[in-house]
Formats: sequence, C-alpha cells, structure tokens
Amino acid sequence: MLLLFKLAWRNLLRHRGKTMVIGTILFIGSLVMTVGNGVISGMDQGMARNIVARFSGNGVLMSAAQQSESILMSMTGQTVEPITRYLALKSTLAKLPHVKETLPAGVGYVWVLNETGQPIDQYLLGVQFEAYHHFFGNNLTLLSGRPLQPGEKAVMVSAKMQEMLYDMSNYWVLPQTGTLDVKALPTEAKAEGVANLDIRRELVFMGLSRKNASLDILSPVVGLFKFKAFNSLLGFYSIIDIESLRECMGYYTADDKAATINTEAQTLLAKADDDIESLFSTVALDTAAQTGKVDLSALSGTSAAVQSAIPANWEDGIFNVIFFKTMDGRLSNRQLAEINAYLKQHDTGLKAVRWSTAIGAIGQMAVVMKAILFVVVGFIFFVAVIIIMNTLSIAALERITEIGMMRAVGARKSLISRLFLTETFLLSAAFGGGGIIVGAIVVKVLAMMHLATHNEMLQIFFGGDSFRPALQLTDIVVSIIQLLVVTGLSVLYPIWVARRITPLDAISRD
Repeated sequence: MLLLFKLAWRNLLRHRGKTMVIGTILFIGSLVMTVGNGVISGMDQGMARNIVARFSGNGVLMSAAQQSESILMSMTGQTVEPITRYLALKSTLAKLPHVKETLPAGVGYVWVLNETGQPIDQYLLGVQFEAYHHFFGNNLTLLSGRPLQPGEKAVMVSAKMQEMLYDMSNYWVLPQTGTLDVKALPTEAKAEGVANLDIRRELVFMGLSRKNASLDILSPVVGLFKFKAFNSLLGFYSIIDIESLRECMGYYTADDKAATINTEAQTLLAKADDDIESLFSTVALDTAAQTGKVDLSALSGTSAAVQSAIPANWEDGIFNVIFFKTMDGRLSNRQLAEINAYLKQHDTGLKAVRWSTAIGAIGQMAVVMKAILFVVVGFIFFVAVIIIMNTLSIAALERITEIGMMRAVGARKSLISRLFLTETFLLSAAFGGGGIIVGAIVVKVLAMMHLATHNEMLQIFFGGDSFRPALQLTDIVVSIIQLLVVTGLSVLYPIWVARRITPLDAISRD
C-alpha cells in the first residue's frame, strides 16, 4: 500500500499540468456544491424560521371532509369545512403524538365592500389574539394603532391590503386611533392632496360561503401591521377576532338557535308596511342617485339571535383550522402518518397536513426553488464528471509507454486500476477537500453579511427577507459524499482505458 501511494504521488508530480487542471475542477466543483448545500439548508431553516414559526406552524389540522387541502392560500377561495367539536376534542388533541402545542383559528375568504366600486377580495384570519401571540410569538410589526384586546370585536389590517384597497377603491385605511402619515401615502394620493383623501377607519366584510349563509359585518380597524417576513405574500391576510369571523362566515346558523339574516334584512322585516315603502321614496332614491353611494352603516351590529349564540368561552365555538407545532420542530412523513393514524383511531373527524400543503402556492414555490438549486448543483456535478473523465483519459493515453512497461515487468491490471484510483482520490482529498473547507468559509461569511431583499421571489429563495445560508454536519457529509461520487464516476472510464494498454502498445508507441 505504501508503494502504491509513492507511485501515485510521483505520477501526480510528473504530470503537474494535468494534476492542476483536474485539481482545479475538483476544487471549484466541491466549492460550488458546498455553497449550494448551504443555500438549500439555509432556505429550509429560513422557511422554518419565518413561515413555520410565524404563520402556519409545522402543520395544520382540518376537517376530514375538506377536499382541497390548500386552505391557507387557495387561489379559488373555496369554503373551508368547519370544525364543530373543538372543545370536546381538546383533551384528545392534547395527546397528539409528536405535537407540542395547538392553536384553533378560522380562515375566511371574504369581500371588502365599499359604496363606490367593486368588492375587494382578501383573507381573514380569525383568532383569539392573546393565544395567537403566544403561539406565533412576535411575528408582526405594528405600524399604527394597537393590537386586538381580549374580547374586542375589531380587525387589524395588513399594510399590503391597505395599499390594495387604495389602488382599487381609492380610500386609505387607518386605525381608529392612528394618525395620517403623509410620507406613507402613495404618490397618487399625494398628488390629489391630503384634503381630498377618503380615510376609512372601519371596513365592511362579507363572507363568501357556498351555503350562502354568511353575513355582512362592519368591523372597526384598530391596528395596521405587516408580517416580519414574506409580507408581500402573506399580507393578503388581515387579522380579526374569532367571533367576528364566525359571524362573517355564517357559522351561527338556525341549528345554533341563531339567525343567519343580516342586520339590514332584519331591519326591513321589523318595519311596518308604510315604513318599508318609505325606504323607496323619491327623496331616498334621489339622494342615492346624487351621492352615488349606498349607506353601509346599517350593516353594523349583530342580531340578538346571533349575539345569544356567541359562547362565553372563545374555544366553545366553530373553527376551521388548527395550527400545530411539533416537539422537535420538524414534521417527517412518519410523524405525519402517526398523527393521522391517531386522529382516525380516536374518531376526531380531522386530518393533518404539513404546512407546505396547507399554504398552497407558496409552499409549492419553495419546493420549486429548492428543486432549481438541486438542478444547478446536479449540472455542476455532471460537468465536473465529464471534464475530469476526459482529462484523466487523455492522461492515461499519454502514459502508454509507462503503463506498458509496468505491464511488461509483471504489473497486473488490478495494480493499474488501484494506481489510477489512488491518484484520483489523492487529488480529490487535497483539492476537493480544500473546496469544501473554502465553501464552508464562504457560507459563513455570506451568512454574517445579512444581505437583505424586498423582492418576493428572492425572499422565497433566501427563506426570508435576508440571505442566511447555513451548513450543518449533515450538509458537510453530503458534500463529501457528492465529492466521492464525482471522483468515482470520473475515474471509471480512464481505468478502463488504462487496463487495455499492453506492453505491445508501449513498443508500438516508441
């Protein structure tokens, strides 16, 4: 074995040109593969840090009757099947395998109504804000106003929706206690003048339900916020109290001893015949025609029947999603299968999906970005194999005389094979190992730079609003395995070429 290493080292020094070419390729290939693995690992950690920990949890529980599982960010805005037995199931869910904690909530696809234009669609996240803050931590940046208070029926509007409502409905949303920041206004609003700005401090939401049992609610705006990461993607959500969401989505039905007729309809039914006719008087119609507006203030309030159906305990009501976090911060296929088996065994009527499934397009985009990185690394992998293979094959042909003489004095083909393997793996260890070490240093330096971006696609690529690649021990091991595979594949054809060289070839060459 010592003799083999001496021969291999001698050959590498004798053919310095080829050695440097192959070594440089191995160095660059291992460097890029290591950095690529660091980027992929950093993206995974960034997703876990920003989406899993701050928006969705590791996974969500939903009704087993729910067909489409992309309930958090559906492009169709389909109705989410309700979960009606949460309080009865709470003790059972507390024993879910691998699950650390849960948070019941409601998601609703709604229209924001206005008097002058087309309704604007958005998502509402209905929560008990204290429980939400405890579960997701400090995941919001409050821009104006204040958070929701316990028992308060109001909404916190995202900055993304504030911009959309102005662009499409030409009014500017502000919290009830917030002051106007002229610098934050869009250019068009500044051009029209602050005096002409239509400021709204309450919004009318109409829940969209295929059962047509939703209500229109008027909700005061108490805060303006943005998500600390992925706000351009997640900002289609505004946060509302859970009771208002239940009313808006029509979860209080006749079976709950609650009326589903909105306040405006109840007002009409309560009026005498003469009063109803007065609503359609010439004066009323002329007023509406002149102003071009319909008074939506009548939509505020909650009917007595609905109010009586609201439980004293916020958990004693209907939800349609339950966020959960796992004990180890991960959700493997095995863990997901065990959670679903437990849910089915205890007849909960629920099923669990991972966050990337529940969040729909965003989760798919993250998978696509990861696949792109794998393709890039794989392409470099392929190119490195081809170049090293060709270079080693040329080197073998240039050493016909040397190899032929070795065969003439009794060297077997197995010795020639071992010699080529030893030479190549010495190069791989020296140059490839150096590439891995330098790649690890590059990853560390890039992470320390905290490169930030506001671009939506780059945020998915980065796994957040800053570029933080990371290398774990498993990533180093993967880089070493990739280097060994590249080396092994690269040397197969050159070994085959070298084994075919005979003493006669050496004589013929001379």
